[in-house]
Amino acid sequence: MVYRNFFSAASQVSKQTQDSYRLVRLGSNNTPAILSPNPQNRFLLEAERTDFSHVQAFALSEAQYLAQNALGLPKSAQIVENGTSRTGNLWLSSFAVSFENIPLRERYLQINIGALSGAVMLVRNNIPAKQPNTLSTSIPEADVIQQTTNLLGSNSLIKSPPRLVFVDQKEKSSLLLCYELIASDLDMHERWRLTFDATTGELVEKKSVLQNESEFNEKANNYVIENKGFKIPSNQLLDSKNDVKFDHPLLGISGKVLAKVHLHNPFDTLTTVGLPYVNLIVNGIQLVTDSTGLWTLPFANYPLIIQTTFDGKYFSILRQDNLSNSALRKTILSGSTDVLWDGSNSDPSERDAFYSASYGHIADKRIDEKLKNIDSHMDINVNIGSTCNAFYNDADTSLNFFSAGTDCSNTAQVADVVFHEYGHRVTNARYQQASGQDIDIIDGSLGEGFADLNSAFIRDDPRIGIGFFGNNTKTLRNCQNKKKFPTDISQDAHVSGEIISGAFWNLREKIGLFPAEHLFHFMEYQMPDGIGTTDSASLEDAFASTLSATILTDDDDNNLTNGTPHLNEIITSFKEHNITLSRFIDVNPDQVKDQDTSATLYNVNVKASYSGIVGALDNKSIKVFYSTDNGNNYQTIALDATGNVGEFQGAIPKAPGGTIVKYYASAASNLLANDTISNPNPQTPFTFLVGFKKIVSDDAEQNRGWSLRAAADDATTGLWVREKPHGTFNDPTPPIQYLQQDTDHSVIGTMCYITGNHIDTSGNNDAGFDDVDNGATTLTTPAFDLSKLKDPVIRYWYYYSNNQGQNPDVAKWETDISNDGGVTWKSLQLTNQSTKGWTEFVFRLTDYLPASSSVKLRFIASDYVQALVEAGVDDLEILDPIETAHEGVIASPFTSQIAYPNPIHRGEALHISLPLISNGARSMTDLLGRTVMLTDLGNGVFLLPQSIATGIYFIELDAEKCKVVVEE
Repeated sequence: MVYRNFFSAASQVSKQTQDSYRLVRLGSNNTPAILSPNPQNRFLLEAERTDFSHVQAFALSEAQYLAQNALGLPKSAQIVENGTSRTGNLWLSSFAVSFENIPLRERYLQINIGALSGAVMLVRNNIPAKQPNTLSTSIPEADVIQQTTNLLGSNSLIKSPPRLVFVDQKEKSSLLLCYELIASDLDMHERWRLTFDATTGELVEKKSVLQNESEFNEKANNYVIENKGFKIPSNQLLDSKNDVKFDHPLLGISGKVLAKVHLHNPFDTLTTVGLPYVNLIVNGIQLVTDSTGLWTLPFANYPLIIQTTFDGKYFSILRQDNLSNSALRKTILSGSTDVLWDGSNSDPSERDAFYSASYGHIADKRIDEKLKNIDSHMDINVNIGSTCNAFYNDADTSLNFFSAGTDCSNTAQVADVVFHEYGHRVTNARYQQASGQDIDIIDGSLGEGFADLNSAFIRDDPRIGIGFFGNNTKTLRNCQNKKKFPTDISQDAHVSGEIISGAFWNLREKIGLFPAEHLFHFMEYQMPDGIGTTDSASLEDAFASTLSATILTDDDDNNLTNGTPHLNEIITSFKEHNITLSRFIDVNPDQVKDQDTSATLYNVNVKASYSGIVGALDNKSIKVFYSTDNGNNYQTIALDATGNVGEFQGAIPKAPGGTIVKYYASAASNLLANDTISNPNPQTPFTFLVGFKKIVSDDAEQNRGWSLRAAADDATTGLWVREKPHGTFNDPTPPIQYLQQDTDHSVIGTMCYITGNHIDTSGNNDAGFDDVDNGATTLTTPAFDLSKLKDPVIRYWYYYSNNQGQNPDVAKWETDISNDGGVTWKSLQLTNQSTKGWTEFVFRLTDYLPASSSVKLRFIASDYVQALVEAGVDDLEILDPIETAHEGVIASPFTSQIAYPNPIHRGEALHISLPLISNGARSMTDLLGRTVMLTDLGNGVFLLPQSIATGIYFIELDAEKCKVVVEE
């Protein structure tokens, strides 16, 4: 199934599922990402809604139904249930895809079924509609193992044998059969997931499986601590009355395993606490303490011989500083039966890490007692021989903390850090429990934001990393922040993660700790995610899916049409970070053509729709904003429904000749005031001109003296050329998002100016082949004599792409103008925003510089950050108001030829460039002066008929006459 845009995709889903499902959102791979049921959807009978076997069977039938009718999956795909479980009022069923029992990695279908209604509530999908490239290998496992050793060195350790998986690569049109294995590089304290092409042996991916605090360095945010009223409790000692389970008898002999720990960071006064769930031996009997550190024996005799280490039911401390793990042995003849870990018998990193991790485990189990996946044992490595970092290793479910450095504390002694790293474990445990398989969260920004929230909610304090920087006055991050999407997204996932953590902390402030904490933790069972890249499109999916998951978790009656208990608070909290349901609004105004002075109104048609899981489109919110004064002031026109679903119409009032009209449309849902979306962006509105003549029209079909290089240029690839473009893209699934466009902009013609046009002959369509790299490349127009024009307007079409690949949305696009032949320049555009294909840019010359006899433009594309950068320019026009336009104005680059190509073949398009192109008929005569044809040259192009005889003809344009030779 091929989808070309949201509307056609929605129509396909509705049609092929007999109106039982509707499309809510297309995913980054342009296949249905979120579906919701229409009223006709099937549902479970009331007697079956709480029965596991009936729910399981119903979910499987729906998954197979959707695979066949809505998702476009290949017929050879096998739908495999990973698990079905109930959380609150929702049954969560997760499904994977395999081909010949070889699984597709990191892709799943999740179906949420209401336990009260028996109906499908929501479907999430990130499985692409792609076929496997092959089902058989060409490379033996032994070669993959040898390559791993060559890659990581003889010191490497294979942690898991190679297994076959299919991998979905965005730039590939088919699923790639691969070997996957886990290997450890001991020298770097690193663990990698290595993926090799099973047919070529090529390394496809080397991915760290450690979730670390890589921002723990001199580039960290260094927030100054400002207590906003959320005080860290002065005493965080655990006591049995708050424990999940109080299970020790009050008979016989008892005692405690105590430890002197820093409750928050190394600058706290040591506090004596009981160590939870630690193993010990009393007189040869193996025991485990409870959550308060208490142990009991029904009967015992003095002397008591007590032995213990930092090894427990859930955690074991392993020192990495070449010293033995601490051990305590005490003989008690009478009196107190407690034993104490302190500075005389242990390292503070051992005591602090064990206690903080245990505290985190108990706190998370209090919220979610059914989260069984965090009950398995974990190793905690402390005093690793490096500084200023910590990480969670999902491959062996270990926590890892580094030694103190000049500018940072021992990370095992910072409770925030321990809670954060343990938060990675908690999130992955929920995703694995919800999916029924070994699936971890993919999007790094969500992963880091969720880990911060685990820490902040445990302590009821938004600050993260208190005491990390070797003092108690600064911290790393803060969930209480004003970061917004997409303004504050970053290559550093920890920074982007603050956007989502900020949304949840706002929610905590509105509804209180417990309900916010509950929503956050149980929302994770919905498995919100992105595709793992840091571009705005992927993060938009990740953040929007988190908002939807939170609303769905808040629902208490399996009926989203009546809202949810905290709907307004959720929406407003996320809105403060620009995460809104307006992402599900689609508003598209038609582009109005240039107008002459006779029109009295300018009609604007708008299509609008809304597909969020709650709420509806507010028809009264659909408006058009227009400006006739260069965008300084916008007026509003209301639109009326046309009678067709989702279609609206209004009219912009008449403007005088010589006006540039700018406009955009907006729409909102009925959920939140001012929660609107605009298209196009108000900073780059659509435009049309009223009462202008074209003086210059260059469609790049001929070389008219443009310069393709400047003296200061230093780019090594992607240099400007004038050619027919070859499109490049990462994702071959329609609608294709081209980096380099695959056509020029002109209605008739093929040529344009583009940054590099060499193609990857390997057949892989490598989007990074001949893009702009390692510097800047400059395109400069020839000089135009505009001194005789009254009020010149310049218009051109361009595209710019920098939002895919590494370091998206960083590289800049720059356009400048000069009126002294290029000696000095003034900026027209300086932006890092990609366009959606060819985009118009129009401006009045005198808004920037006085008109002169030597006006030039230049266009600069650059890449100094190893991004994917492509740009293009086409259809440059210079116009003047009809009332003031001077006939026959000459711009120097065009004096050599008015019509081209010349000679021309019958049936080809004849382009007219100068001296004047205006609306109205123009004649073509033969040598005897007989009119051969009349044509409207409004766009400067017309097609010669096949019936025309060969010979010499004349095109008459006002005072000018141009000879044209027609050939076979």
